[in-house]
Amino acid sequence: MATQARWLEAPRRQQAIADLPALVLIPILWFALELLVNPIGNFPTNDDWVYGLAVQSILRGHGFALPSPATANVIAQAYWGALFCLPFGFSFTALRFSTLVLAVGGSFATYGLTREGGGTRQLAWLAALTLMLNPIQLTLANGFMTDVPFVSLTAGSLWLFARAQRPGKQGLLGWALLLALISVMVRQLGLIFVLAIGLAHVARERSPRSIMIALGGMLTGVVMHLWFQHWLLASGRTPLIVAGTFRDVAPAINMTFLQDLIGQAFQILPYIGWVAAPLYLATGFANLRRQLAAQSPLALVLLLVLLADEVVLYWQDGPVMPDFGNVLMASGVGPLTLRDTYLLGLNEPSVPPLLSLAWPVLLVLGTITGAAAITQAVLRIAAICAGLIRGQRDHAAPLDIAALVVILLYCAAVALIGVHLQAFDRYMIVLIPPFALLMARLPLAGTGWQMAAAFLLLGQGGFAVCATHDYLAWQRGRQAATQGLEAAGVRPTAIDGGYEYNGRHLYRSDYRPTPSKSYWWVQDDTYVVASGPMPGYREIVRYPYTRWIGGTIAQVVTLRRNVLHAQSRER
Repeated sequence: MATQARWLEAPRRQQAIADLPALVLIPILWFALELLVNPIGNFPTNDDWVYGLAVQSILRGHGFALPSPATANVIAQAYWGALFCLPFGFSFTALRFSTLVLAVGGSFATYGLTREGGGTRQLAWLAALTLMLNPIQLTLANGFMTDVPFVSLTAGSLWLFARAQRPGKQGLLGWALLLALISVMVRQLGLIFVLAIGLAHVARERSPRSIMIALGGMLTGVVMHLWFQHWLLASGRTPLIVAGTFRDVAPAINMTFLQDLIGQAFQILPYIGWVAAPLYLATGFANLRRQLAAQSPLALVLLLVLLADEVVLYWQDGPVMPDFGNVLMASGVGPLTLRDTYLLGLNEPSVPPLLSLAWPVLLVLGTITGAAAITQAVLRIAAICAGLIRGQRDHAAPLDIAALVVILLYCAAVALIGVHLQAFDRYMIVLIPPFALLMARLPLAGTGWQMAAAFLLLGQGGFAVCATHDYLAWQRGRQAATQGLEAAGVRPTAIDGGYEYNGRHLYRSDYRPTPSKSYWWVQDDTYVVASGPMPGYREIVRYPYTRWIGGTIAQVVTLRRNVLHAQSRER
């Protein structure tokens, strides 16, 4: 019989008392981070304006609607955000706080998940900090994108499933499935978590009832998703759904498709490793070392093949980190969606030497860790299957199955999305809780390994705070520029204020972009908000702000088109 799992032995009251400091310190740490980055500001970031329009529709009594096409389902998040707007009316600050509350909940869930999986308090804290101090997580927690709510809901579902493994707690399985189903109404990839929990429950119970529960949960999720999208289109609540189902992102299977799929998988591999790197460093890659010793030929070949393919990819296409998109940038975080920086490649922020050195190090670390993680996952699945065939009872198997199914299927889904559309770096933070669950029972390595993990977390946390501060300061500068123009009597139709501003004010489903203007619904670009000078325009107002990365003074400027330039464009 496999080693008895620690979470079945620990007295619940004793564990709760030991974990009490986490209940206090996690929100305190989040509050301290937010004091530094300053989340206040009634402005959208990235795709916030799309989901903000849905919240406004709810608050006006029209129910959920998406005036702009979207990929994510987002309805559960929209109603959650509407609750935070009820006291003082709609604002993007209120929506930002709705996401921050969920981010705190996701940190609690990750800590609790690691503990329920058999991890020590030290490892559980490490898992929570790995999520909290991830630059993508902190940046998106200060917005209204779907990523952080999705992470929190899925981490909560895995935590409840892990608790359901305790004697007398089987009733929590239903709540775990419910949270996973709610996550489907934020992002349809929540179906992977429904499937993972169902399969893990079947592996544990091995009964017709468990099979019915798993099938029922999956069928419910699929029907919910398909009915929701049909309802949106049939009721006219959205003009278009972009790649909302599997058939939209699964072209005909041929050699070209398979090559593209494998290429995408290797592109995301460093990001898979990077998000889990603090956990792997703290445990000294312990599980992989044991598996290499037990199954050295297969494990070593797989590991070397993954690393060799990554080297070939870098040799052919160059490094993909941090240029994969959409949050990480060489100089910080967040897409700087102004015409000069985003479309013309002008006035981009400088990259400090220390940061220039850090990116190659993270790329190598992410590549090695990603290859190790995939190797570990394949070997663990092989061991579980062998144990099930032999009829062995492994108390850890259900939790490992849930984590492994999520990690492997989710990565495959992201690679598939990348073939047909575009995969983004922000998709990968959802893997941190499953990795924490998979590694919960590993002992912490020696002092050197732990110091390396602490150093990585400290560096990532410092970068996350500084970069998020700079991104929000830049957004406040853009808001000041557009508000200044509006106060001077300039209508939004005469402003190119960037993707978020024009999308929020001027989105039209029948808009046809022209090469001479930005693609984001610009009607007249007499006035342009930019990060610096542009050909054919003169500066009329400057809004400076301090960048913590590099310690420099940057600016957002308001430009007006020169008369001669305007006449030449008309000709």
